Amino acid sequence: MRSALLALPLALLMLLVPAAAQGGGAPDLRLHLQLHEREVAAGQAASMGFNLTNAGAATATDVVVRIDAPEDATIVWGYDCEIDPAGSFALCAVPDLPPGATVGHSFDVRFDVPGHHDVVAQASLAQADADPEDNVAVYNVTVIPSAPQDLTCSASSEGNLLGWRGLEPGTEFTVYRGGDILVRTEESRYLDSDVAVGQTYSYRVTWFDGHMESAAARCELTAVPFFPGVLAGALAGLVAIAAYVTLRRR
Repeated sequence: MRSALLALPLALLMLLVPAAAQGGGAPDLRLHLQLHEREVAAGQAASMGFNLTNAGAATATDVVVRIDAPEDATIVWGYDCEIDPAGSFALCAVPDLPPGATVGHSFDVRFDVPGHHDVVAQASLAQADADPEDNVAVYNVTVIPSAPQDLTCSASSEGNLLGWRGLEPGTEFTVYRGGDILVRTEESRYLDSDVAVGQTYSYRVTWFDGHMESAAARCELTAVPFFPGVLAGALAGLVAIAAYVTLRRR
């Protein structure tokens, strides 16, 4: 009888040993989303990515990460991902993850409307996960209005002239030189006459939609004030003098 009672715990121990040797326990996937851009403007594709780590004690198999785009956004590309024809979601295949392993994928999302948008990702696997709450990640992306269109910049004898395509009446534009604001205006052009010959200036033009400042249209100009006009006048004078001298000699 005693030998039978001793045999029972021993048999249970023998069953547990192989499980421990194979990494007993459960996977524990931890999913994180990232944004690779410093700023995101409406109408442009933003580079994003996810990192998936297995912090558990067993290998995670048949892993798939689903990415859902918010309303007014489209997934346009994803590494090793199958994208829905409408671009509303993507299914990304992930290799089996042993304990301690991490994998990362990149994907691009185009946001069509300014505002704050949630990109949601969720990892699924064949086994039960030790902490399923870590399988879901949300990243709130702030999307600003697109930059003013058709920015033109030219240097003239009067200064540096900037022009851009206007928007609805009452739209306010801001012109920056370097880090300084030159003017806030509802016009679609600006002349910077406070410039020095040979000096290069960096300009940015943005607009305000009532909630957020837009992305910036940019250009650089090297100032050439007065010189072209003076040169043209001098050349005209020389031509007139030469013509007069020629006539006198005849």
